[in-house]
Order: sequence, then C-alpha cells, then structure tokens
Amino acid sequence: MPYVEITSEVDIKNEPKVPGQLRIYEGGEQVFTSTIGIEYRGSTSFRLSDKKSYGFETWNDNNNDEAKSILGFPEEEDWILYAPYSDKSLIRNILIYDLSRDINRYASRAKFVEVSLNNS
Repeated sequence: MPYVEITSEVDIKNEPKVPGQLRIYEGGEQVFTSTIGIEYRGSTSFRLSDKKSYGFETWNDNNNDEAKSILGFPEEEDWILYAPYSDKSLIRNILIYDLSRDINRYASRAKFVEVSLNNS
C-alpha cells in the first residue's frame, strides 16, 4: 500500500490552505514529492470524528497550483485524502466507483493509502 507522508510547520486549518510537503513511498522507495497547500476537508465529519479528511493542492516552487500526476492518476492540482470515519468497512466508495466504471459510467478514481501527518 502506498505510504503518504505529509509535513507542515503550520497548524492545518479548515480554511485557508497552509503550506506543507508531500512525499509518497511505494515498496520503501520515494516515488513522489511536492510542495502542497493543505486544509481540513468536510464539515460534519470534521466536527464529529477524530479521523480527518484533507484536501490539498500540488504547488510549484512559487506556491502556485501546478497539475501533477500522483500514483498513476491523471495530472491534476486538487487532491483529496478521504477518511470515511462512518464507513467501518472502508470499501463502500471504492466498491461503487469500480461498479460504476464496470458499467461504463463515470466515477472518480481512488486508491487506498496509509497517511502520516507530522509523524502521527
């Protein structure tokens, strides 16, 4: 499973995005790194659960949005790390996305990852 490591010297807020660094590892090797802008995502889930979702943008060296390909997904600058706290099975969204694509309907692409934020 890919390992996503995020570090930020600024406390992450619900808005606005704060600067951070993203590193992704697969098989123990670093496969991606980028400066990012990151914020908490969600309203009810943000307030009611300890497991937080994050939205982030990949940034260039001048902290401007820059589309990048991550983990084989098409280039994009806006990304979501979704933590479905209410879904104890952790498969509902991916199952439905896969079924939707199987019948030739649009569905977001998704991949399971393990996330670490400031070593937590």
